[in-house]
Amino acid sequence: MEPGAELLDSGRDPRRVRLPRWSRWLLVPLTVVLVAVGLGRVDPVGPVRAPVPTTLPTVPSPIGSPPPVAVITLGHSLLGVTAGWELFARGAEEVVRIEPDAGRITRTAVPALLSGAPVSFVVTKDRAVVRSLDQVPGYVVPDGRAVRPLPAALSGGGAAFPGPTPDTVWLQGDATMVLRGVADGRARAFVPVPESTPEVAGDGAGGLVFRATGGVYAATPTGLRRITTGALLAVGPSRWVTLECDAAHRCRPYAIDRATGARRKVPAALTADVPRGLVAPNGRTAAMFRLRGDGTPVPYLLDLASGASRPLGVSVDEPGEDAVVWSPDSRWLFTTATTGMITAVDPATAVPTELGVALATPGQLAVRPGQPASRR
Repeated sequence: MEPGAELLDSGRDPRRVRLPRWSRWLLVPLTVVLVAVGLGRVDPVGPVRAPVPTTLPTVPSPIGSPPPVAVITLGHSLLGVTAGWELFARGAEEVVRIEPDAGRITRTAVPALLSGAPVSFVVTKDRAVVRSLDQVPGYVVPDGRAVRPLPAALSGGGAAFPGPTPDTVWLQGDATMVLRGVADGRARAFVPVPESTPEVAGDGAGGLVFRATGGVYAATPTGLRRITTGALLAVGPSRWVTLECDAAHRCRPYAIDRATGARRKVPAALTADVPRGLVAPNGRTAAMFRLRGDGTPVPYLLDLASGASRPLGVSVDEPGEDAVVWSPDSRWLFTTATTGMITAVDPATAVPTELGVALATPGQLAVRPGQPASRR
């Protein structure tokens, strides 16, 4: 990384060639989603820091011709959450909105996308946007309402990523990423992206990251800035994790403060040959991946200060930046299993708790910050 440089890991990425789905964050351009995967339940092995999570009865997907919108009221909060953030999930047949503090689950039936290409799943302040890499019709799911066709200004093929404000979204253009308003479709900003770049992704905070000649760059409406001349291992709202090598190819990982540019060595052996990870909003822990002997990526939690690691206690169907998503308070890490079951993992104990909501796989996850239920 250049001296004094300040900086810019949760969607799926479009790419020019079809590779194994876990590797999609490594190719151009990438499709967003904040997705994750979790299997089974593990009994707690110690006290948790927050109120004991509530496990919900499994809510099966509707059979036959489901109503356009189905609302399930639990009568209690979920996971002891009192803040107003929301968890969204997309399956092949529906988009699910989970409001933990209100104890409410809204399931909206959606049409099948006429493509097997990667899909972007972006949640804005009042709707979810779904757009395929291919030139096939996408759709939008307004809160509490039936699915609608994607507006003309947001349609077309290519990747989509969350914008820097809740009412904006980045869309792929010709050698350009365009920031548009979700409601009016008006272009707000343009960021040139070299056509030869092998990767484009969200930065975890409403911006973009991509690799081009000279290293990895962060892109915001105000312009570009180089993050590192090495590899970007994980992204998040407050930290990046990079791998940088000297002239003799001695490589070390660093945690970089996005606000100040301060760099700190991470005392762990990390590699760039795995899907990119996601740093918790508090900047203390990262959800990372390592390869098993058979080449399958598996998730684990990495303490960025001590370098200590801990298995997640869940397996991953299709790992990558879009395979995990953090709650805004860093209290929970969410995943979905090969069965489609959504799981919350306590990073303090790595103990998973099934939420009782299953999706038709593959699933994608995203989080929306918000207000307490009493204010909504």
